[in-house]
Amino acid sequence: MLKVKRNERLCVYARGVLSALVIAGMLGCHGDVLAPKLEDLVEPGKLAYESHDLSAGALHRRMEEIDDLFAETRTYAKALASYELCLQSISSVNQYGALWRGARAASWIGMQRSVPHGLRQRFALNGISFGREAVKKDSTSVESFYYLAFSLAALADSKRDASPKLLREIKARMAFAEALDVTYDNCGPSRFLGQFFVKTEGYPFRYAMGTMDQGLAKLKAASEGCPEYAENHLAYARALVEDEQYEEARLELEKVLASVTPQDRSTEHHEWLLAAQELLTETHGK
Repeated sequence: MLKVKRNERLCVYARGVLSALVIAGMLGCHGDVLAPKLEDLVEPGKLAYESHDLSAGALHRRMEEIDDLFAETRTYAKALASYELCLQSISSVNQYGALWRGARAASWIGMQRSVPHGLRQRFALNGISFGREAVKKDSTSVESFYYLAFSLAALADSKRDASPKLLREIKARMAFAEALDVTYDNCGPSRFLGQFFVKTEGYPFRYAMGTMDQGLAKLKAASEGCPEYAENHLAYARALVEDEQYEEARLELEKVLASVTPQDRSTEHHEWLLAAQELLTETHGK
């Protein structure tokens, strides 16, 4: 009975970054059976590209255009345009900055449930190719590892299953991003890993990537390290509710409601506010 209740709660909280890891699907929220068959997809073909001989000024303008296309309001068409421009802007002049940007756009498309599964999978694989090449060309860039991890997560989401090999690589790539810059994307690496550990804690041994305590520690670090970012507090609160620490969770939820809308995240911020209010109502009196 307790196990069923736990699975139901995990289905409810399988949102945000962890939706990209198909935690809900792995627990049977969609009626899917855990079927680790991704080994043959974790090593996609190498990215075929030509390094472009652009001036530093022209390349800088290209990066600005790529970033502007990816900015709010994000749509499939804009993300696709950003991705395609990356292919035309790969250069050693800026340490191959178009590579991680290509992985960013491709992984975002790969995570959109409104996009057909086959197309999502293709973009996830493209993102992995971009990300792997970015890691090779600039192994000191947090962006390279961060968006490679997201691309791997998008692949898992597009297939609705995940092998231990894929989960281990997601963990390793994001851990490396965290080591390079723990504050990147509003403490994104710690936020991602914290949710990852919490959601896989109850899985069979080969699939469990961390423990509840490890996840709570990462999420606490993210909420304290980047306290102005509402998603950190919401992710931490959800984990605290899962651990039945309701009073502590409510404190984090109040921080979500008191937060200021971050730049380039207004749509997500509105959703975080609604989710925080809903969770406050659900935990009232507990």
